[in-house]
Amino acid sequence: MAVVHERHNASKPTQVDPKTGKPLPATAVPPRSASPSLDGDGGSGFFGSFFASKNKKKMAAMEPPPATLKASGTLSEKESQEVEVIKLLITSYFNIVRRTMIDMVPKAIMLNLVT
Repeated sequence: MAVVHERHNASKPTQVDPKTGKPLPATAVPPRSASPSLDGDGGSGFFGSFFASKNKKKMAAMEPPPATLKASGTLSEKESQEVEVIKLLITSYFNIVRRTMIDMVPKAIMLNLVT
């Protein structure tokens, strides 16, 4: 998350006060909780909509997804950061699996030669 936050802040130009020429302080960011809540607190947060089920009958009668999906406009700053985090996690996972598979090839060859 820190890597994505640094990348996101690096891409933003710093605002300069036209009178003094000094950089303006960044807007105050509200403090975040240490761990996201997964108890469905009204649908807030990334996973809130998945776990918020006030009516079990509505969950069973969900509509099927549309035949074609299209992008629906621009993402908010928080959503774009979440997308970047997910991309980094998927890339990291792929690299770990690839290294594991590369390590397994010689082991499999030796196993077949010994037996």
